[in-house]
Amino acid sequence: VVTSGILVGTITSVIYATARKRVKFSELTGGFAAGFREIGMVFLILLFAFTFGQIVTTLGFSAYVIGLLGDNFNGGVIPMVTFLMCCLIAYTTGSLSAAAVIVFPLGLPLALAAGINIPLTIGACISGAHFGDLFSPISDSVILPSESMGISPVETSRVLVPYRLIQLVICAVVFLICGYVL
Repeated sequence: VVTSGILVGTITSVIYATARKRVKFSELTGGFAAGFREIGMVFLILLFAFTFGQIVTTLGFSAYVIGLLGDNFNGGVIPMVTFLMCCLIAYTTGSLSAAAVIVFPLGLPLALAAGINIPLTIGACISGAHFGDLFSPISDSVILPSESMGISPVETSRVLVPYRLIQLVICAVVFLICGYVL
């Protein structure tokens, strides 16, 4: 689906640019190469994340973890752990969807087995992935605004660290409380 969307978008932009005669066709090929260099790493991260998610699901990793933990695991911490795992993965990859794709196949079966609120676990996964993406200095949601203002993305992330850490602690505590209450 992702690859077909990229192909349709590319063909549409080529037709539009050449029809309006704003860009020569020879300039478009150089633009494609430059664009691929910029977005290629993000595409590879998403490709590997989807592949990893499929492998985890196919191997039955979630059933293995559930069997390994058995009755010794306290299910109330699942939403908080899901949130923190998604935060970490999204922060390190700079990709919101990579975190969700990696954690969903493990977090949801764990929540089902422990009898934890499924919408809460889904919310923990999505909000953790979003939080990590907004916190990461290699995320497009940090790079684009920073570069447009002429500020280094690393400097932007450094300035936001105290505020983001306060948010992280508050969110983790709320997911922990909700894991036990809901």
